[in-house]
Formats: sequence, C-alpha cells, structure tokens
Amino acid sequence: MKNELRDPKFQERWKAVREPGSEFTQRQFQKFRKKHPREKILNCAIPLAIAKSLTDFQFPEGWDGNFFNSWTRVANQFETYPTFQFAPKKWLGRHEVKIGLDVTHRSYGGNSLSHPVQLFREDGTLAEEISFTGNGPLSASATDIEEFIQDRWMVNERLSIDVGGRLTSETVGRAAAFAPRVGFAYSPKKDQKTVFRAGAGLFYDRVSLLEADFVHNPQRTVSFFDGTGELIGTPTSYFNAYVGNGAGPLASRVRSGPDSSPRSFVSNIEVDRQLWSNAVFRVSYIYSRTRDMFVVNPVPGVFGTAGLLGLFHAGRANYHEFEATLHFRPVQHADLNVSYIWSRARGDLNTVSSVFLPFEQPVIRPNVSGILPSDVPQRVVSWGVFHLPWSLTVSPVVDVHTGFPYSNVDVLQNYAGLPNGLRFPTFFSADAQVYRDFHLHLPFMEHGSRHKVRVGLYSINLTNHGNFREVYSNVTSPFFGRFTGFQRRVDGFILSFAD
Repeated sequence: MKNELRDPKFQERWKAVREPGSEFTQRQFQKFRKKHPREKILNCAIPLAIAKSLTDFQFPEGWDGNFFNSWTRVANQFETYPTFQFAPKKWLGRHEVKIGLDVTHRSYGGNSLSHPVQLFREDGTLAEEISFTGNGPLSASATDIEEFIQDRWMVNERLSIDVGGRLTSETVGRAAAFAPRVGFAYSPKKDQKTVFRAGAGLFYDRVSLLEADFVHNPQRTVSFFDGTGELIGTPTSYFNAYVGNGAGPLASRVRSGPDSSPRSFVSNIEVDRQLWSNAVFRVSYIYSRTRDMFVVNPVPGVFGTAGLLGLFHAGRANYHEFEATLHFRPVQHADLNVSYIWSRARGDLNTVSSVFLPFEQPVIRPNVSGILPSDVPQRVVSWGVFHLPWSLTVSPVVDVHTGFPYSNVDVLQNYAGLPNGLRFPTFFSADAQVYRDFHLHLPFMEHGSRHKVRVGLYSINLTNHGNFREVYSNVTSPFFGRFTGFQRRVDGFILSFAD
C-alpha cells in the first residue's frame, strides 16, 4: 500500500488536487477518491491539504483541506474606572460605602472571507454545498457606562451585609438597566467555627462587537444534491439579520441592530464548618439563570425562496452546581483539598460564541435547546501543596470527571439523535509540579528581597491516560463511534518571576 502511495504517478495526481489554480474538477476529485480511499490517503507522506482556490471538503470521516474562513481584525478598548470610598459611618453598626464609575469604549474593524464548503457522502458523491458572498468590511463600536454604589454593613462581629446596585447604559444594547445585588455572612457563635454565606443579584452582559456587526458577515447560499450529482430544487440564500422579539412574521421584526443584552440572575449559598483545628468542611450551591442570550438560527422561506440567518436575543441557559470540599492539613507544612462537584448545564446550543468563536462553524444547524457542551454532572478533584526539605515544594492535582457530551450527526451535519446525548469516556488526569523559589536581592530597589524566581519541573497527565478529545460522530462513517485524539503526557520546565 505504501509503495502505491509513493508512486510518482499517484503523487502527480494528488498534486493536481491540491495545487493552487488546478483545473481539477469536483467530479474528477470524486473519481480520484473512489480509486484511492481516504483511509489510504491518510497514510500518505504527502500533506493532506486542499488549496484555497478550491473548496473545503467534509467527509463522514472528518474535514479535509484548508479552513474555509479567514479574517483580519484590529480592536481597541479604552476604559476608566474611578472609585471613591467614604469614611466609615456608624448607624446600627458600621457602614463602608463605596461609589464608582466604569466607562468603556470598544471598537474594531476588519474583514471576513469564506471559501465554499462541500459535504460529501461516503461514496464520494456531493450532498451539499455552502457558498459565500461578501467579505465585510466588518466594523463596530460601543460605549458602556456603569455607575455603582455599594454598602458593606457590619451589623456586629457575627453578621455583615453587603447591599449594592449597578446602573448600566449602552450605546449598543440596553439604553438603561439596573442590577441590584445583596449578600450576607453570618456566624451563629462567637468562635466563628460555623459561617453561613449567601448572595443573589442581577448581572447584565455587554453586547459583543461580533453581535453588533453580525449583519455584515459573508452571506451563505446552500445547495443540495442527489446521489447522481443533480441539484435538488433551487439554492437557498440566507440573509444575515438581527431579529427582535415580539409577535408577527419574522420579516416584520428585522431590526437595524441589537436593542437588548443578556441578563443573568445568580444566587449562591455556602456553609463553612471547622471540624478540627486542621480541617474545614465547605458545602455550597450555585444557581444561575441567563435570559436574552444571542443565538444564531437559520430560517428558510422568510423572503420567498430566500431564508434568514437570524441573530435572535431569545436564548436561555440554566446552571446548577453543588460542591462539597474538605480542606485539611494532614501533617505540618502540607495542605490538601478534596472536592466533589455535581452540576447541570442546559440551554440553547447556537450561541454566538459557539458558532463564531474561536472560529466560525462551516455548517450552522437550526438552534435547539438541550445539554450544553460544558456539562459535567460528576467531578472529583484533589489538589495540595507539600513543602519538602531543601525548600522544595510539590503540588499534585488529580482530576476525575464525567466525559464531555457530544452529538452524532448525519452526512449533512444535522443532529442524528439527541443533541449532546452521548459522552466521551471518563476523564482522568494526574498532574504534578516540583519547584523551588529563589529570592532575588535587587540593588537600588525598595523591598528588593520580596522579588523571587520560581524554578522547577511539571508533568501533565502523568499516567498518559487516554482522555480523548475527538470522535467519529458521523453515522455514515466506517469509523463511526471510534474515539481519537487524546492528550498524551506533557512534561516541561517552570521558570517564572513574582513579587
């Protein structure tokens, strides 16, 4: 097999596929792939790359070729954050009041260029093609002004209450929004071996500049083909548009830009209990509910035969987390922590960050709500710091958790089954670092001995456990269900400077 792949005639034919400006047609490429299956090409010494002048290919086994999208961006941000602390006042306890202002101006400019994307069936026939028109230019700017006030009220030595609020004004997003917040800490006894803490508040996120300039992204046109390569129906163009909430047809709800921003309600409760002089047990619960998130959703047939790639601010997400942590000192000069974490993350899957960051998705599926990609129901993590002779420090970490979720897809990259209904194998990683701090005595500098340099070694995934990060999830792939791409052990050198 390797001799065939290294044959000069084979390499010339393969060179024709990937050479810029090649006359190699799609049908010729399909014939080439039938004669030389992809699993053979993967073993070839020639790099598997498709020139930018051709299309980006997707097979049931995965993506081939250069990435379809390239972009340039230049961003700037200016921020000023003055605060003022009033002198403490006494009234039913002690009050420490702080006020402040946060003014941020953000801007960016650039462009986005996308090449066609083709999705092939396992037999090499073309199933779908996505082409693009336009390359920007992209540009957006926003100014956010936030005023806040905070009062830390220490009622007595066992009870303290924090009350505050933040008023936000955005040139892109909400014209005005008020976010109140409250929290307290209470110890029922003077020894303060037991402490209760709780808090709740509203938080408003800023509208990202990607969302502010969403409509200027390249426009998509989608075409479908049957098994003989014939076009099915007519191509569907999707116009980029921001869609406001409300009643009525989608076409009547198109807006010039975002007039809202995501808001979250976050609450938590925590109990700390000192068990012994060298052990503290903590139990906590966090609940987060986010509304008005920006989600991307393709909707066909909005403008006759044309569709709409809409940016909707109707996304939702909910997160629950329970944590139990034990911190103790088993011996002198040693600290050890063990935590158990249960969590549940649900929400819309087509958020702007999941579709466009870090890179734009070639295929944008219809938005659905379900298990979020970050959902990890069960996790146990332990970490510690042990001080050894010769001023050496050992810091181990052991992390075991449920595998991350993933989805099966069909040849068109649509969900095949429950989105994120399957999971990677259980994740396990044992990491460690050994280091020593050396104090630096710098001349002509105040507190020169406080500067130090840290030198040591580290290792990630000491046991070389197979923590897979990829899976053949296309149901038509001959490798369907096979996990691949795990992070092997990584060793390195530590060199850092600190005060």
